[in-house]
Amino acid sequence: MTGARLRGAAAAVAEGGFGAGAKVTDVNGDGRGDAMIGVYAIDEAGVSNHTGGLWTLPGSATGTTATGSKAFTATGLGLPADGFLYIGQSFNH
Repeated sequence: MTGARLRGAAAAVAEGGFGAGAKVTDVNGDGRGDAMIGVYAIDEAGVSNHTGGLWTLPGSATGTTATGSKAFTATGLGLPADGFLYIGQSFNH
């Protein structure tokens, strides 16, 4: 998923572990801090199947923006979406 909308955001915050892993680092090499946010129990459609995902929000001259955001999820990575992968649970090391 790319763009300015995180589908299933309410479910991700309520029960999906939104922010289980969070880090600011320069992901795309432009010299600005990009936010990486883990959601360990909700997929990009807002379904609670415990596959999880990792969302990146690029930094801009005025701060973090949803424009150009990307989601990395089990199905997007070609992994089985049958649950209990917990992608995005922790990447703070």
